[in-house]
Formats: sequence, structure tokens, C-alpha cells
Amino acid sequence: IMILFILLKNSEMMKNYSFNIRLSKLKEIGDSAFQGCKRLTSIDIPDSVTTIGPTAFAYMGSLIIDCQAPSKPEGWHDRWVYQQQVRWGVNQ
Repeated sequence: IMILFILLKNSEMMKNYSFNIRLSKLKEIGDSAFQGCKRLTSIDIPDSVTTIGPTAFAYMGSLIIDCQAPSKPEGWHDRWVYQQQVRWGVNQ
């Protein structure tokens, strides 16, 4: 995921593309993991994610986040997201 983040955030080659990331079997998303990655348009977060750090999805532009969980799990930081659309209880 780190390589993908660097490409999405910094590459001039990628400036005309939109991306969707589907995370499967992932357990944790770290602090500021995708912060500022404005080319990412949607992300699917499975039930397997038990921890998300602060500002993991901050300053992301028009990102839509679909979560399998019916509501924010206890292990997700209160500031894990910043002004993005989050849809809870989305079946993957």
C-alpha cells in the first residue's frame, strides 16, 4: 500500500486518473496512511480492519468510504476521517 500511496500522491503520470482501492484481510490502517491522496476516489474497508489511526483519510478530496461495519469500531481513532462521505454497513 505504501508504494501505491506514493504513486497516487506524487506522480504526475497519475494526475488524470481516479482510483478505487479494495482492502481485503487488512487488520490496521496507520496514522495518516492516505492523508492528502486526492486521486483516490473510493475505498472499501472490510470488517477485518480493527484499527485505524488518526487522520488516516484526511484531506482526501471527494473520497467515498464504504465500511462493512455497521458503525465506527471501537479501535478506530475518533479523527480517522476528515469531511469524507462514510457509508456504514455496506456489504462487500
